Amino acid sequence: LRLTYLLFRRAALSVSQNYIEGLLESSASIYDTANGGVQILSDTVSHAEEELENFYTRVEELRREREQALEAATRSVTQHKVKLEELYRKCLDKKDHQSGLEKLSALLSRLKIGEDTSFTTLESGFGGTAQHIKYKTCSGIVLLLFTTVPDTLRQTCSDLESKCTEIENFVSEMGSNVQLQDEKIAQQKITIKRLDIRKDDTFEEVARQQQSLQLLLSKDPTKSALTKCRNEVKNYCQKLADMRSRQTALKTSSLSKYQDWQNEFHSRKNDILSKLAVLEGVQVSDSEKLHTLHCRQEELNGRFKEDFEKKDWDEQMWQKILEGRCLVKHCTSRIFVVVNKRCNHLFIKLHL
Repeated sequence: LRLTYLLFRRAALSVSQNYIEGLLESSASIYDTANGGVQILSDTVSHAEEELENFYTRVEELRREREQALEAATRSVTQHKVKLEELYRKCLDKKDHQSGLEKLSALLSRLKIGEDTSFTTLESGFGGTAQHIKYKTCSGIVLLLFTTVPDTLRQTCSDLESKCTEIENFVSEMGSNVQLQDEKIAQQKITIKRLDIRKDDTFEEVARQQQSLQLLLSKDPTKSALTKCRNEVKNYCQKLADMRSRQTALKTSSLSKYQDWQNEFHSRKNDILSKLAVLEGVQVSDSEKLHTLHCRQEELNGRFKEDFEKKDWDEQMWQKILEGRCLVKHCTSRIFVVVNKRCNHLFIKLHL
């Protein structure tokens, strides 16, 4: 009976140990699975970070290429701008020169008109003076023929003739000056026409340069490439943020689940250990009771061995023997009942 009880207790303890080992193995497998998932997610994030770093490097190279292209375009535009400014200054100088020429032409026209007026006036005055001199000469000749002419009249005639000569010389000089001014005005007009032609050519060149500049700005390939790269960077950043949020959520959920599983495992382990301690205490108490009963049985066997062998018991002795056997059976039955109840209760709790 004692051996059966010990075997039963050993089987119960082995079942409990196997159950605990199964819980430990399941917890370890769950932890390994969660750790593997976290490792895979960490590798994925590391790969994404490497790709993002490579993409940042590519964007930086494109940015440098764009800056170089912009610098080249800026230099070209600056050169075109300098050329256009020079052409514009030349145009302004030509305009100023043209305005000066126009003023000079107007002034020369006024001078020519004044000279023509003066020439006409002088010519009319010279004609009147010549007629007056002729009249006076005729009158003098008549007077000389018919009267005695004083020396003063002769001197007056010679003075008038010299004045007429001076006036003729002045008129010829004025005519030559007017002719020179006309030639200069004609040359200035030819120069103005040439400047107008060059001004038109300059304006056409400026218009062509502006069109080429606008075409260059509209066909800038780095601008579209930079916009595309910015959109790709935004998409990659969004994907990385989503992956990081998912990783954080997965880590949080994994840690919370692992913490819950660990807490449940520790609670179950503590419960099982406490129950095992209770069972061990019960086993110790039962062992003590069995030892006590065994001692009493040995004592009874020692007391009644000789009488049992002699078999000359009286009624009182038989009564004591029967009472001892009943007591032993009662104690044994009580021990088995208590042990069975506790073992059944423990198995029910373990299965729950």
